Parts: sequence; structure tokens; C-alpha cells
Amino acid sequence: MIIEPQTKLRNSRSGYPDPSIATVNELIRADSLAKIEEFKDKWAPLFSLGYWQHLDSRVISDLQAYVEARWLLCLAAKLRELIQEKRCTIENLQSISINHHQIEEVESGEMCELYVMLQLSSEPFYQYLNYCQDSYSGLGIERFDLTGVHPDTAIMRLMDKGQQSEAERWFSVDVPYHVSFGLENACVAFLDALISIHLADFRIASANNTELKAAGSLLSALWLCFLDSYKTGRAGCCIVCQKPYIAIGERGKSRLYCSDSCSKMHQRYKVFEKLVFSGEDADTAAKNARIKLSTALSIKEHTS
Repeated sequence: MIIEPQTKLRNSRSGYPDPSIATVNELIRADSLAKIEEFKDKWAPLFSLGYWQHLDSRVISDLQAYVEARWLLCLAAKLRELIQEKRCTIENLQSISINHHQIEEVESGEMCELYVMLQLSSEPFYQYLNYCQDSYSGLGIERFDLTGVHPDTAIMRLMDKGQQSEAERWFSVDVPYHVSFGLENACVAFLDALISIHLADFRIASANNTELKAAGSLLSALWLCFLDSYKTGRAGCCIVCQKPYIAIGERGKSRLYCSDSCSKMHQRYKVFEKLVFSGEDADTAAKNARIKLSTALSIKEHTS
């Protein structure tokens, strides 16, 4: 994939569309194996064989790789929304699977840590992260000058727990920080680390005296789209399904939904509300509004 200076991406695989931030949102919305399969058929495989020649081509499109890659992308979008809305509390971070704990007491105060762990069962995604880990640590960008005085380390780890064939593989990102730096700034550093890790397989080249960036995988291209969306976009959380999304180029009223289907579902919820207000019981109102009662109650919980 070639990325021009304006970060327009071209899919190098013939017959596939060009990825964009819409592709990021499409992967985020793929919350079932059936939807993942649809995404895989539409887009190029997450990983190209260029950097991972040793991988068996039969597993290069392993569905589990999409599931695990999607999880980290969703995590980044949720964290971005918390940072953007200034809601970085320990409780909110734990709700999106980011852990927080005190490391130690030092002379200058308390040291804490943000960390996340993901168990890996996909060989292609493990190999991708293994490649990224080597590139990430080798570039020296793992050092974040968090306080201006005490540079702390954002650490990426791939771990094997257990023995031989029974070993569990885990991926983790850890960001230790001093309390004086603040939790919100630590969250920004954590998100920076998560994005930077996935940009490890980019190369810069020259073509007709023009700078071109080449991505070794669709997944890295999607993370560049995510980063590029900071210029004109924002992160949001769908009021219907609670999935995160990235909105760009908004005018007027801010977007509330991750997709047209959720927008239509919210219109049905409004009908449900009116019917209940007029005196219908919830079951009958849901049936007449053509919405599942559980969906209506969930929307009510997150919009009240």
C-alpha cells in the first residue's frame, strides 16, 4: 500500500478498494465472525507476505487475527474518546480493560502504571506483533519524556506463559508514570504507544522526487488512518450499540451513531418512548415500534 503525503492510501492488491477511516469504522463494527468474514472478503488480508515470508499462506487470513486486531483498535478508539471528553478516571479506564495500579512509593511521590494485556491465539497476529516489537524497540521511540525530568518507559511485551505446546501467548503495553504527571497525560502516552507500535512496518521512499510511505500491511495502514483522523476528526461512542467510531469532516450537529442502521434503530426507540409515554406496556410498545425490548432498554440506559 502506498501512502501519499496527504495520507491517501492505495490498496496494492488488485480488486480491493482503497482503505480509509471508513475502513477503520467498518472493522470496529465487525463484532461477529460473520461480519469479520465479510470484512475479510471485501478488503485485502490484514497482513501481506512481504515482511512475513515464513508464514504459511493458509493462515495469513486467520479470522482470529482480525478479532484480536479489532480488539486493540476498539481499545484505542475508546481511550481516545475518554481523553477527548476529559473522562480519564480509573473507573472509566477499567471499563475498557485498561488496568491501573500503584507501583511504588519514591522520594518524590507515588509511581503508578497503566497496562493492558491481550491473550493471543492467532499465529499471524503474533508474528506481526513480534515484528513490530523488534522495530519499535530498535527505533528508540519507546522512551516517552513524561515529566520533563523523569523519562518513563512505555513497554511493549510479548510473553509466553506455560510450557511448549500448552504455552499461552500474551501481548501487553505498560506505561509507568509519576502521579505529578497526571492520569490524563499518562493516557495520552499510552495511546501514543499503542499507535506507534502498529506503525512499525512503514517505509519511506522517493518516487519522482516525491515522498511516498509504503505500508507492509493493511492493519498498519488502518492505524495510520486512525492517526491521520486527528487532523479533522474525533472519537465518539454510538448511543445505540455502544461501539466506538471515528467521525471526520463533521458540520453542524455532532454525529451520534456508528452507522445508518443504528441511526434507524434510534428512530424506532423514539417511537417506543412515545408509545410507552402514551400508556402502552413496554412489551407491546417494543413490538409496535419494531425494536427488541432489550435494545430499547439499553438505549434508554445510555441516553438518560
